[in-house]
Amino acid sequence: PVSVSEDHLFIQSANLLYCFHFSGCQILTVHPGTPLPSDCAELIQRAIDHSHTGGFRNLFTSDISPVPDPEFLILPAARTILDECRELVTKKSYPDAAICLSRLIGIGIGLTPSGDDFLCGILAGFPLWNAARHPLFLQLQKLLHDCLARTNDIRRTFLCCALDGYFSEAIH
Repeated sequence: PVSVSEDHLFIQSANLLYCFHFSGCQILTVHPGTPLPSDCAELIQRAIDHSHTGGFRNLFTSDISPVPDPEFLILPAARTILDECRELVTKKSYPDAAICLSRLIGIGIGLTPSGDDFLCGILAGFPLWNAARHPLFLQLQKLLHDCLARTNDIRRTFLCCALDGYFSEAIH
């Protein structure tokens, strides 16, 4: 079960309870189909630049930050996938781009692999940008259903919810 309070996200698994804090965060409530505010791209970039959470952050940060540990091979793999996807999208090869993005499932460490978190962000982003009918989004949705076995139970549940259009308040 997943529950959300004013400044916490709780995930229960068997006899364990995981708590994620997001107090002090600016929460932007946007509903699917509603255009994002004009300053949203700036807010997203600022959030990425000021987060210190690891994961894929270093692929998107615009500030000069320390290079991650060279043994952390997830970032080069993710960068390769995202660069390949960007090229495929530029060529409008959306089925291949979706296949490329689906390779992110399960990439990362811990309870919430960064690749899965990134895919949840993509699944939230398309509808928020009023692009739920975009061919890349539609193809990605189909592919991710077939790839869910490549991640853990918690992320599988989050991804299933995201595929059905449900996101935690923290994602919104």
